Amino acid sequence: MRLELGLGCRLAGMAALLFATGNQIARGAAESAVAPESPADYYVATNGSDAWSGVLAEPNATKTDGPFATLERARDEIRKRKAAGALPAGGLTVGIRGGIYELQRTIELAAQDSGTPDAPIVYRASGKDAVRFVGGKTITGWTPVTDPAVLERLDPVARGKVLQADLKAAGASDLGSVAAVGGKARAELVCNGQYMTLARYPNTGDFMRIADVPQTGEKPYEHEKLVHYGRFTYDGDRPAQWKDTSDVWVHGYWVHDWSDQYHRIQKLDLEKKEIWPEPPYHGYGYKKGQRFYVLNVLEELDQPGEWYLDRKTGVLYFWMPCETAKAEVFFPEFQKPMLVLENTQHVTVRGITFECSRAGAVVVKGGTHNEIAGCTVRNVGNTAIDIQGGTQNGVRSCDVYEVASTGIGLAGGDRKTLTPAGNYVENCQIHHFARILKTYKPAVQLNGVGNRISHCYIHDGPHEGIGYGGNDHVIEYTEFTRIALETGDVGVTYTMGDWTILGHEFRYNYFHHIHGPGNLGCFVIYPDLPCGGIHLYGNVFYDVDQVFHTNSGRGMLVENNVFMKCGGLSFSAWGDPKKFEMGGDWHMVENLKAVNYDQPPYSTRYPMLQRLAEDFKSDADDLLQRRLPKDNILRRNVSSGEFFLRLDPKATLDDCKVENNVIAADVVFQGSFDGNGKSVAYRNGDEAVAAEFAKRGNIIVKGDPGFGDMQAQDFSLGADSPAAKIGFERIPFEQIGLVKDEYRTALPLTVYAPTLSPASRTFLQPLTVRLTPTPLPRGSKSVIRYTLDGSEPSDKSPAYTGPLNVTNTVTLKAAAFVTDGETVTRSETVTATYTATGLGKGGLFLSDLDEQDLAAYLPCWKKDTNYAGKPIRLGGVGHAKGILLHPEDSKDGNRACVTYLLDGELRNAKRFTAVIGIDDAMAEAYKKGSATFAVELFRAGKWERAFESGVLKYSDKPQDVSIDITGAEKLRLVTTDGGDGIACDHAEWANPKLR
Repeated sequence: MRLELGLGCRLAGMAALLFATGNQIARGAAESAVAPESPADYYVATNGSDAWSGVLAEPNATKTDGPFATLERARDEIRKRKAAGALPAGGLTVGIRGGIYELQRTIELAAQDSGTPDAPIVYRASGKDAVRFVGGKTITGWTPVTDPAVLERLDPVARGKVLQADLKAAGASDLGSVAAVGGKARAELVCNGQYMTLARYPNTGDFMRIADVPQTGEKPYEHEKLVHYGRFTYDGDRPAQWKDTSDVWVHGYWVHDWSDQYHRIQKLDLEKKEIWPEPPYHGYGYKKGQRFYVLNVLEELDQPGEWYLDRKTGVLYFWMPCETAKAEVFFPEFQKPMLVLENTQHVTVRGITFECSRAGAVVVKGGTHNEIAGCTVRNVGNTAIDIQGGTQNGVRSCDVYEVASTGIGLAGGDRKTLTPAGNYVENCQIHHFARILKTYKPAVQLNGVGNRISHCYIHDGPHEGIGYGGNDHVIEYTEFTRIALETGDVGVTYTMGDWTILGHEFRYNYFHHIHGPGNLGCFVIYPDLPCGGIHLYGNVFYDVDQVFHTNSGRGMLVENNVFMKCGGLSFSAWGDPKKFEMGGDWHMVENLKAVNYDQPPYSTRYPMLQRLAEDFKSDADDLLQRRLPKDNILRRNVSSGEFFLRLDPKATLDDCKVENNVIAADVVFQGSFDGNGKSVAYRNGDEAVAAEFAKRGNIIVKGDPGFGDMQAQDFSLGADSPAAKIGFERIPFEQIGLVKDEYRTALPLTVYAPTLSPASRTFLQPLTVRLTPTPLPRGSKSVIRYTLDGSEPSDKSPAYTGPLNVTNTVTLKAAAFVTDGETVTRSETVTATYTATGLGKGGLFLSDLDEQDLAAYLPCWKKDTNYAGKPIRLGGVGHAKGILLHPEDSKDGNRACVTYLLDGELRNAKRFTAVIGIDDAMAEAYKKGSATFAVELFRAGKWERAFESGVLKYSDKPQDVSIDITGAEKLRLVTTDGGDGIACDHAEWANPKLR
């Protein structure tokens, strides 16, 4: 008999899901979040019957009474009781017994299913076994592949390891599509709670690159944008191995590292090595050098966890990531939300696992005081939990992970009247989200007015962590790490396109270990053009690409934050004035008028809008004034890292007030004090910036700005710190992150890899190596353990207690360990090889030496890679060693220089050789870039210029450099811009060697 909610019940004996997430261990809520057992009024069970009373937790001995079989039957019984009279004091509870319930339709609760403040309605897990609502088919009956034609197509390494199963025999009727395109749902395979990988080339973590974009096609090549719409080419001959390409797809970041798209391949030309994607084409076109991979190729099923579905036969091929007997495999098929609450009041859903669906899991539409608590949602194809309006609705202490799209949607409130909704996401762990739909599918999508995210732990996502719009939201006490893992020019928190998105508060959050691999990396707080109105207070930023960036944003109050090992704050003015006029393509002016921005409540709630209105009244200069980042205040921050502030050179220090900060950054300020349009980089130690910033109460220091003992994992700023002089207020770091409550009875044991300095290198003199732990929330402490013989460190390896003195060639490996007294968790391993060397016959690369002094545009100061971390290429030739020395705006002109001390054995060097030029990436991507190159030597007590190149443009051939350096005590490399500004001046010194 097929139950309405469950088929073939199997009690969930599956252990709580434990899987490594790179730098921590996450425990599923199914293990710890089931509410404490208490009697229920009605019960539902997989062995129940809707003909019974539902008041018993188990069937009676005679099988004449027991629990209901469906949640709908329990819902209807409550409706009857309500119709007969008032709800009993304390409300009613439906206990759902453990097991797997295979959903056949959406469970719907409506207004008539509401409780009251004194008599809530609760649907909760009951018993020790997990309650699992599943929207897919269980796949069993795995057999070895025996078909000779299939075996021939499989990679030799996969033969004998790939198994097959018949999906149709398992009851699957809709085999889905490779991607969610054209109204079709994407098919997925789930094993032990994790998405498996559709067979692809190259394998996960790697990409192909567009080799070229032909200059003819369905839409002509756009020379200025360097893109076109239609075909593109690839390198290599891998596609020649694929027998059937009728349903092969590509997925890529085709122009920008923040915009992806799936395409079926319409045509694959093996002779010309051309791929013709099936329209609709990517909106931005296709660009040489951009990343993509090919998927749904049987021949590429070559590692554990990969699968392929033959849609003609319904046969699924799968290389199990574990023993078959230990594999629980689902094929999601359900395409509607599992549970919908519409206009309900005082309804709670507790302790249930929702999994394996092509749609979302839970939708709350309107109503008030509804809560999804202590639940787990995983392996669903759309927004996992979606709060669509209402008031005081929330998600509490849930775990959401391994979802294809957005984790949680949170909306509600009235933007016209600025009436808050008070909806919330609290104490939730959201990770490994956007697993399939990569961009603009954040852990939480926050909209409306007056909603809150609090005490969450958000980690491991490819793009945004939080996307937001609307007004007056609060994001607080939340830990963010490993966001933007696959993209660039992205924010951990991001919004764009509307002056009226205002009033948001980010307070007491911890952002750490966040680095975007794409162009421009990750700006943690990113109110993009022209958004503003942020209050950023009491946050800690540690080891991130950059803290904050805005294009033309206004009304930012950034105060009492800590910036460590990261870039600071940048305020730019967007270059295209058309967006700031009526009819602009983002309708920014129209959006202002739609809310009557110059009238209450907007004009009184956000005074900066009054000043914006004044800029609209000005005449010739109005478009510039609209574009400038104004009404911004930076005060009482402590900054240590690459730079503190970059300000558009047409804005002044009155537009962006800098008051009472402690600044230990390498570059204190880049911009213009008076908005004269000339950008200058003022480095730490510059007298002009010291005097100008001192007028505003700022303290500029070198080195440690007064942090506690970082080896003891202490972020605090002591009484003797300069921060005490500026009124810095203590940040409650120990309160950040998840907390225990009645639903979350255990916390994930987290630990992060230590920082290792320096990275792998060759050295002449004894080398000092330092390992620094990452501070953990809630007061936890980790121990760093290491080895020097290349072996993997364990909890028995030596503990790091201080700097290591390296004199011989060693391979160092280190990891951080933490324990809760019962379990020991370790971080990822960091490793470096230090190679002892001498000048020798082969010489020594400058990139293996420590520089004595450096002045350059620091985001593009790289050793042995180009700006994007890829190999240096000059004139089509790759170079494994080199230095990228990009000029910066400075008082001395647009230049960069790096100095090396030639002492000890290096005094024996006779020649310096290198190959110089503008990195090929600039010609391919921008067709811009020019610089001059020079070598200066200090000998006989004075500096002399030993070489000068003249201007080299991106299109010029690289030049060889070879100069006599006999007797030199120091050597300095100098680059300057070629007279056209510093944009794209990626000046490479390839193979820079002392001989």
